[in-house]
Amino acid sequence: MISARAAAETPARPQPLLTSVSRLAVVAQAGLALWLLAAWPLFVVKYLPHEDLPGHVVSAFIVNNISSFPEYAAAHGFRTNSAFLHWVCATSHWLGYMGAARVFLAAVLAITALGYAFLLHTFGSPRRVWIGSLLAAPLVHHWFVLMGMLNFSLSFAICVWILGLLVRQRARWSYPRASAIAVLSALAWFAHSFPLVILVMVAIADLAHAYLRDRPALVAAVREAVALVPALVMVVLGLLLAPVQELAHIPGAENTTWLGLPELVVRGFSNFVLGPSVWSGVALISALTLIVLAVRARDPRPPILSTTAVVALAVCYSCVPFAVSPVWANFNTRFLPFLWVALLVRVPAKLPRRLTGLLVCAALAGSATSGVWMMRRSADIEEFRSGLSHVEKGAKLLPLLFSVKSPGDNIEPFIHAWAYYAMERDTSTDMIWASRSVDAIHYRVAPPTRFHHDYIQNSPRTLFSAERWCATLMRGATLVPEDCRGAWEKEWRSYLKSASERFSYVLIWDPPVPALALIEESYAIVHRQGRLLIGKRRS
Repeated sequence: MISARAAAETPARPQPLLTSVSRLAVVAQAGLALWLLAAWPLFVVKYLPHEDLPGHVVSAFIVNNISSFPEYAAAHGFRTNSAFLHWVCATSHWLGYMGAARVFLAAVLAITALGYAFLLHTFGSPRRVWIGSLLAAPLVHHWFVLMGMLNFSLSFAICVWILGLLVRQRARWSYPRASAIAVLSALAWFAHSFPLVILVMVAIADLAHAYLRDRPALVAAVREAVALVPALVMVVLGLLLAPVQELAHIPGAENTTWLGLPELVVRGFSNFVLGPSVWSGVALISALTLIVLAVRARDPRPPILSTTAVVALAVCYSCVPFAVSPVWANFNTRFLPFLWVALLVRVPAKLPRRLTGLLVCAALAGSATSGVWMMRRSADIEEFRSGLSHVEKGAKLLPLLFSVKSPGDNIEPFIHAWAYYAMERDTSTDMIWASRSVDAIHYRVAPPTRFHHDYIQNSPRTLFSAERWCATLMRGATLVPEDCRGAWEKEWRSYLKSASERFSYVLIWDPPVPALALIEESYAIVHRQGRLLIGKRRS
């Protein structure tokens, strides 16, 4: 007897041309609808509030203007994790730096949306494409995109297309299709190698599943694995020829952490599905519906992303460290996109009309709330930029960010907004990523430890108040001084004394009054607007 999986992989008869065209039209229409739901805010907001995006854009700016930043060296060459850099460097002359980033972001959303529709198309009827697309609505402008991790997001989007091609390759080997998979694998590697590693892992798990539990599907699983051999070669050669490593070692920056079960569950939603803030929590309707439908699915299991592959992904998500700092952050959560795709390919071909209507409303509401959030944060970033004219060209600028997000935000949209000052005033700051082999630029000489990227980023919030600082010391099992406030003021003065020797200006965002009073001892405030203050070093 032929298994359900083997039957599903039996090559179909050639479809009439008009039928094929109409099915492709459904893919295009569903993909376009998904893209519009995800991308419309890009056409109305003035400033993009995606967390790391300005920090990556300023790296491209420095590469193109390296003579103005002698403390850095550009990392030239063809390597992984550099698609965004090359695009911005190549097109900024015509589009501007943030304009080039906006076009790249729109393209990532389009490739993701069409990729979901194409993958769903390989599994069944046009109705299934539309149902799957409804459930995929919050999975397009997902958390990694909002974080500004566009290389990773592009690579994942390309891998979704590869998954669709692998479904067809399993059913019938095709050398042109194998070539297309190899080309897409090369593009995915150029964007970011990690999703490609996961894709190879999925193919190996599918092969093991077929060998152990579904022997009739073994030949098809071998075709899938063989088609990804070029991807495996790229990943291995990339690691051997250009290993990921820390180039400028910063003492005390190491921090390997794992997540407990409750946080794994929470991040399973927040770090891919739930959008930019609690206001986009309506996406929970689609996410929970997708989980229930996938668990209760009665249709034949999909030929790719087998049960064994899902278990492997879940184990990696649960057991891999969250942070392997300073080289990697959000390490285990990078398996999440593939877990959600594994649920998506198990959606049924038919839903009750009321549930379909609910999902339509959820998709529209999620799109609207995300767009409103982006418009509000865009206005905040405009406030953040208000001090541009008050900073001298070429100055050394220290960001002191006491808050990096608004209440309820799922990302930190202000944390790299200082990059506008670097691009528009040629200011130099040590918050730029420059200490790892994967970075676009590298330090010629590493900064002092307290002015390394991670420390500048976290110090103002750690020193927010005497109470918070002492609570941090207590959590770290450090001896807490008897005079907490006096010790806190001493720590601030020590920090500011070192800062005044290195930085001529400070960019202060949302400071508490006691901390601001200490800052003013070293830096005179020359501009105030809303939560932003600009301080100039006292003579």
